[in-house]
Amino acid sequence: MTFTFTFTGFKKALFIGLLAFLWVGLQQANAQVVQEEDEEEYLLIDTISGEQIEAVEYDEEDGPEDSLQYDTEEAIDSLQDVGMSTYIPKVPMELLYDRLACIEGEMPLFLNKRVASFIDYFVVRNRNYTQTMLERKQVYFPLFEKYLAQYGLPDELKYLSIVESGLHYGAVSKSGAVGLWQFMTPTGKDMGLQIDYYIDERLDPEKSTIAACKYLKMLYRVFGDWELVLAAYNCGLGKIQATKRKTGKQHFWDMYDALPQETRAYVPQFVALTYATNFAFLHNIYPDADSILVVPGSDTIMVNGSADLEKLSAALNIPFHKIKILNPTLRRYKTPHFGTHVVRIPKEYKEELVARRSEIMPLITISESEALLAMAQHDRQKSVRKKSNNSQQNWVRVKVKRGENLFAIANKYGVSAKEIKSWNNLRTTKVRSGQTLKIATTEKLLAKATTKPEEKNTEKEVSEKSKKSNNVIVHEVRPGDTLWRISQQYKDKGVTVEDIIRLNDLKDRKIVAGQKLIVG
Repeated sequence: MTFTFTFTGFKKALFIGLLAFLWVGLQQANAQVVQEEDEEEYLLIDTISGEQIEAVEYDEEDGPEDSLQYDTEEAIDSLQDVGMSTYIPKVPMELLYDRLACIEGEMPLFLNKRVASFIDYFVVRNRNYTQTMLERKQVYFPLFEKYLAQYGLPDELKYLSIVESGLHYGAVSKSGAVGLWQFMTPTGKDMGLQIDYYIDERLDPEKSTIAACKYLKMLYRVFGDWELVLAAYNCGLGKIQATKRKTGKQHFWDMYDALPQETRAYVPQFVALTYATNFAFLHNIYPDADSILVVPGSDTIMVNGSADLEKLSAALNIPFHKIKILNPTLRRYKTPHFGTHVVRIPKEYKEELVARRSEIMPLITISESEALLAMAQHDRQKSVRKKSNNSQQNWVRVKVKRGENLFAIANKYGVSAKEIKSWNNLRTTKVRSGQTLKIATTEKLLAKATTKPEEKNTEKEVSEKSKKSNNVIVHEVRPGDTLWRISQQYKDKGVTVEDIIRLNDLKDRKIVAGQKLIVG
């Protein structure tokens, strides 16, 4: 009897290990490295994908377009067939309600079938992902908790970075969002992050966390509802405001069907990951002691002007990936050519550097003229690529009209339906009325197919609005202006970004030089 029990346990352990091995293999096979224009020169580590979990879209015969492959009950019941029901326990909805109620604080943790499906995903079908989050959170959560408390924000917002980046400081999305909190360049700059040829502070865990706190606090001032704050963080403040106006609804679940597909999945993912991270142990998910993320010990050196970090690595025989990890904000393999800069190196090499500083520093120093030449060459190459792309095609956004299908739209703009699917990450050829598609087309075909979509406010429109008030303040947008910078110019009059968006009926945060905006 004893032998039979031991052998059965061995088979179960072997089966679980085989499942884990197959899952890791599939993850690696499906991994995609996403690069933005200059990403090859970012000092990033590519070993962690930070890939977001997206809802699966189905054809009509398969079910709702935002449904998941399995319902919770079906997925967990299926485990009994392979003898894993005790290792991966079945959790009824009533128990999920109770557990979420135990951890619910200032932010609502609403449970329905949609949320339960995501919980099932993270504790049953993708247990590996949850395990990885447990292995990383001890590095980042104390930092998040410190600044969330400092800005008076709910502690639960620390789980938002899991949804955004998988707690990977170097994650880069398909749209070019970067870092733990996935800031796009304009928003990052608006929140005070430095993003230029040399530096990208979206990659700095501390500075990007401060920026995220500022942005989340601003969103809460606008909506006063944490579920809408999460939704707006995903698809943009303007999109949520427009959806509220269109539907007349005030809460996330009331306007759920009118939101973009990714946003419909976003809030349920947040709730599910909050649950999975807190109750992982009840699902037999534990961090692997050998994989727990740790911050390597480091020390700092001061360098004047531009220093070649690859040459520094060679001079001290430091594995270069260690310098990458310790200096995440550097986009180049060198420091800026102006000012004094702090460079972090593994602490065990500091003593040798100090002893050999007079020998090493001349070897790694890049002259200002050389650095400026490299920058100029980069700008020229970037300009050539941009001109080449623009001469071949224009990107336009097309709103699907009632009765239109993907093939008719493709024919209208001289492209294929397959290309439109690729540009918009569509899983099927099904599109819905009101959906916005990104399409690349030539100038000739664009002129033939359509005129530009709704123009920004013209002088005539601004003039008509001005007649409504004798004290209207109009700002003409200058090159380099952003809504944040404009609001700061009129801060003494109490103007905010939200005011400018509302007063000018802006659909998004995009503005162009010469555009006239009502600011008060």
